Order: sequence, then C-alpha cells, then structure tokens
Amino acid sequence: MDAIALADTDDADAIAALSRVEIEDGLPWRWTPARVARAIANPAINVAVVRGGGGLRGFGMMRYADGAAHLLLLAVDPAHRRYGVGSALLQWLEAVALHAGIGLVQLEARNDNPAARAFYRRHGYRELAVVSGMYSGIKDGVCLERTLFEAAAAETHVVLHQGEVMDIKDIIRDNEVRFLRFRQGHLYYAVTVPGAGTDYLFPVPVADVGDATLHAREKAILFTRYIRQAIEAGSFVPLRPE
Repeated sequence: MDAIALADTDDADAIAALSRVEIEDGLPWRWTPARVARAIANPAINVAVVRGGGGLRGFGMMRYADGAAHLLLLAVDPAHRRYGVGSALLQWLEAVALHAGIGLVQLEARNDNPAARAFYRRHGYRELAVVSGMYSGIKDGVCLERTLFEAAAAETHVVLHQGEVMDIKDIIRDNEVRFLRFRQGHLYYAVTVPGAGTDYLFPVPVADVGDATLHAREKAILFTRYIRQAIEAGSFVPLRPE
C-alpha cells in the first residue's frame, strides 16, 4: 500500500468526488471541492490521503478539539478495498489524536450502510444511538465512538532488562515524571523504575508535551506510549550525571 500523506488543495476535487459517490450517494452533495479545500486549510482538521496509480485510493478527515476528535469522512475507492487502506487511514488519524492527548473519537455512519458500521465495530467503535433523519432529513444515521486511551493502555507489557517482563504502568504508577532537559526537538524526562534503584530517561517530542508532571490519566497513557517506544528503540537508559 502507498504511504499516507496529508492532503493538499490539489486533492480537493478527487476527495469531493469520492465523497459524493461513496458517502453522499442519494443525498445533497455537501462536501463540494470548495468545502473540502477549506477543510484541508483548517489547522484543526487533518485530511489524510492514500494516492497511487495517478489517482486517489482513499482519504480520511478528522477534526480535533480539546475533548474529542470527530471523524468527519472516510472513504476508499472500490477498486482498492480489501487492501487495508481504510484501516490504515483510520489508525493514522487515531494516532494523531492520541499523541495530541485526545482520547475519544466520535463519528456518524449511515444506518443503511451495514458494511461501514461493521468496519467501525471491528475497529473498536461502539454504536450509541440511531438518529432519525440525521442526513438532510432523508437518511437515518448511527452515532459511534471509541475510547483510545483504553486501547493504548491494553498494550503496555514490555521486556525491560535481563529478560524481565514489566508493565509500563507499574513504572509510572506513583512516580512523578520529571522534566530534565531539551535536546534536538525532544524534551527528556526521568522516572524511577521500581526495583532498579535508579532513574531512567525517555524522550518526548516537544510538540506533544503539556505539563511536566503527570497528573491526568490521559497524560499517563501518553507517557506510557513514549516509554514503550524508548524501550523498543533502546533509548530507555539509566540517568547519568552531566
């Protein structure tokens, strides 16, 4: 599968055309090229695309806010389905939300589209309610949501040192994560590893950091992800005096 990229204005026509056929069939065409172009330019919205063979294979559009992210649109060209394009786009957009500290994704799907509803259920989304006439008073819609932090927390067991399997949650539980220094686009934090008797370092991209001390459960999950990445990369190392 070709790489996922952020859309540019040259993609607006193809995105709008795919939305008209695959999402808005039988409805008034609301996601016109002009509206898609405005979404691409909106800093609160990510429009991700998969291109290939000189055309658009699929796209996803997500709006990010403080409390939740909202998947506005997701569609794959019929000729390129069953190759993981839709799943890759959804997971890419979810990862952006999670790294931004957003733990809830909400979306709507047409009630008369069982394939789309099944797709979202396979990816962990729960159907909350059916809303009559959601789409222009013509078609019913289904509201769905997924809590990302719970999914991230489920994958926290790692092999740390000398083959010992540890849960990263045990590393950060009851331990303050302390900011130490900035270097090459990353903020470096230290946390005491239970049983190791020393502090360990891990880097966090500066753009993804809020407060330096963990308090909220959401930040604990984010730091869990970065500790896991540091362990896998071999950069979760004991703190040495400078």
